[in-house]
Amino acid sequence: MTGAADVARALLDAYADRVPDDVRPDFDVRGFHFVWAGGVEPGEPHYYRLADDRWVIEYDNTQRDVNHVHAVLREWDGDFGDDVLSRHVRNHER
Repeated sequence: MTGAADVARALLDAYADRVPDDVRPDFDVRGFHFVWAGGVEPGEPHYYRLADDRWVIEYDNTQRDVNHVHAVLREWDGDFGDDVLSRHVRNHER
């Protein structure tokens, strides 16, 4: 890996290192999408999002004169809530 892949790997590792091993997503630097919004100079509001089909990372530093950060790491499959109705239909097919 060189260049952008190294930066992506370092960023993903920074998030993953804060997650217990038994729930840590399997991050892969291939096939993810990166989105940036906002300024590029220190002190300017900014937001980024990394995502693939299994997980999403969001970082938001746009409030309170860019002095209030929100960061999340979520998995798409089940992390945003359990689809109780779909599970019921699967488990009780006629």
